[in-house]
This record gives sequence, structure tokens and C-alpha cells, in this order.
Amino acid sequence: MLDPDRKPLKGRKAARCPICRKPAGEATKPFCSDRCRQVDLNRWLGEQYRIPSEEPGLPEGEGGGAEGEGPGDGRSGPGSW
Repeated sequence: MLDPDRKPLKGRKAARCPICRKPAGEATKPFCSDRCRQVDLNRWLGEQYRIPSEEPGLPEGEGGGAEGEGPGDGRSGPGSW
């Protein structure tokens, strides 16, 4: 557990809010305020932040709702009822 009386190490800068760059607040770390925390959450929910992947994209016309896929397409196995 962190000691609240512990002083920061020399040469170490105080944490900054990733949204507005103000010093982070104790109650809202790593953000400076509840507003900046909500802005960050909204960016994640709005898919403005993305985690890169190694998967190649599907060529146009493939995947997602194409005919001949899903239940009733003649395949057997789980989920094909």
C-alpha cells in the first residue's frame, strides 16, 4: 500500500491529467477532475481510442451479413439449428 506521507522522488514530475495536462487530483487520479475522467470515458465509448491489431482487414464484400452464412446455410454443428 502507498504511504500518503511519502514524498515524491527528486527529479520525478507530478502526474498530469492526460486530457488537459493539469496536475492530477488525488481523488480522481490519473485525471485532474471528474469532468476529465468523463471526457476520457466518452472517448473510449465513442471509439476514438483504438488498440492496434495485427489482423488484416477483410476485403470489401466479405464478412458481416453476407449471404450463405449463419444458421440454415447447410452447415452442421453447434449453433446451426
